[in-house]
Amino acid sequence: MRVVAPYRDDLVVAVKCIFTGYWLADLCEGEGVAFVLGHALYMKAIHGGKAKNDKIDAHKIAVLLRGGMLPMAYVYPAEMRATRDLLRRRCHLLRKRAELLAHIPNTNSQYNLPEIGKKLAYKVNREGVEENFPEPSGRKTIEVDIALIAQYEQLLGEVELSLTRTAKAHDVQTFARLQSVPDLLAYLQNETELTRSTLVRILKESNRLAKFFVDPQRFMDAVAAILKHELHRLLVNGIKYERLPSTEPEAAWEMVLFKNEELINYLTALQVQKSVYEYVVYDSEVEREFAHRLDQREDIKLLSNFLAGLRSTRRPASTTWIGPS
Repeated sequence: MRVVAPYRDDLVVAVKCIFTGYWLADLCEGEGVAFVLGHALYMKAIHGGKAKNDKIDAHKIAVLLRGGMLPMAYVYPAEMRATRDLLRRRCHLLRKRAELLAHIPNTNSQYNLPEIGKKLAYKVNREGVEENFPEPSGRKTIEVDIALIAQYEQLLGEVELSLTRTAKAHDVQTFARLQSVPDLLAYLQNETELTRSTLVRILKESNRLAKFFVDPQRFMDAVAAILKHELHRLLVNGIKYERLPSTEPEAAWEMVLFKNEELINYLTALQVQKSVYEYVVYDSEVEREFAHRLDQREDIKLLSNFLAGLRSTRRPASTTWIGPS
């Protein structure tokens, strides 16, 4: 602090987020110096120069800070850091438990055994699962997995109880508010059967997450209804009916899904009158407008897209017409 004493009036200390930075944050807080913590992951994505040392890194951090471009991380208060570290340890335990839960059905599939047909996340459904494996070694593997899962669940229960008590001591009002907010992703996942990653992407790109905190239940019901409607619409649009070959007078029809390329062509096709087909496929809006105008002309007798399967670096697939020159 003696070295920076002449610059104390407008001094700002900025560091990249590392686990050894607690002492510096505490020192700045005690000395009344502004402290900024850079987000480690985002800062790694910003600079990737070949030359790297403390002097170069310090200069880059200073330039980012001066330009207001430094991605900042939250500086945890000293009294809450141990709780955060315990919460991170809980995430580690959860991942280990999930790996073990996934290993059981994977092993079952590996030996081509009948499906277990139970959700193994529930303890009651894990009873007797090892009997599904005829080989003694395979059965022992599953017994080890189940024993480890039970141990992890016991540890998780103890950790979560400790976290709950500590969080209440830190900020009881915020804890109570968080407890009153429903689990948005779990609700939507149960209603739509979409994955959590898909739901997160949809919610982020909607830019309407702020409305969730205004009326959570109404927001969840509205989002679930919209997603169900879109899923139903996509399902219906992806179905076609094909007549089955038969000599009977009454024709039989089969309901099948569009192939991917068929659906793409259907969505990028223009309905026309002067063609042997009902639709002409186009690759751009220019082609679409071109085919539309040709279809309206009286002197054009026939439209045909001869080059639909070809691609050129200079010109797109073209529509050919038959008529007077």
